[in-house]
Amino acid sequence: MLSNLLHVADRAMGGAMYSSPLDQYQATLTGGTDIQVTLERNVRLLHMFANLGDGEGQVQACDTLTELCRSTRRSAAKLVLDQALIDQGALTSLLVLLRTERVEPCRAAAELLTELTSGAEQRRALVRSGVLQPLLERMRRTADPRLLREGARLVAELSADAGCTAALLREQAPRALLHLCRSRALPCHELAVIALGRLSRADAALHASGTLTKTLIRVAEM
Repeated sequence: MLSNLLHVADRAMGGAMYSSPLDQYQATLTGGTDIQVTLERNVRLLHMFANLGDGEGQVQACDTLTELCRSTRRSAAKLVLDQALIDQGALTSLLVLLRTERVEPCRAAAELLTELTSGAEQRRALVRSGVLQPLLERMRRTADPRLLREGARLVAELSADAGCTAALLREQAPRALLHLCRSRALPCHELAVIALGRLSRADAALHASGTLTKTLIRVAEM
């Protein structure tokens, strides 16, 4: 997709008089291992498609980065990779995706965000970036099972970190999780219950809530 876009721009500029924009783009990559080059290239694609509002490109860039993160299994290497994504500004573009009305870019952004929770510093950076507010708002009003699943995975990961609890409560994560428990996205219910249990230990009002009790009973009966 990027190659086609840049070759079109090349032809529009006269082609023979200029070096190819694709060549110029490749020349700006800093080099390194294949993983580093792939990461840098796809973060740049993510930024470009976020700026262009290209939903299909946004999903492709996020999915590629998600698979790249998952392919790095060693914990130390995973932390380095996650931090590299954050250092290259991925969270800023993911925030843009979460604010769109299109479901698939939001799902892809939430899925990638879950991959960036391997360390405490990365989780804190994610919370500071402001991505929780638009994601949880979407979760409270969507019925899409894939978006709910990825949102639930992210909230469950963050709820295990005491340093993220206050932000989750402030952004009304329990409301989003309760909505999820009432939805037909049954595979997500377990994640939602786990996250609610963790958050209720930090919030006395939530722990004593009749709504929480009724919702958990309903989930158990499903």
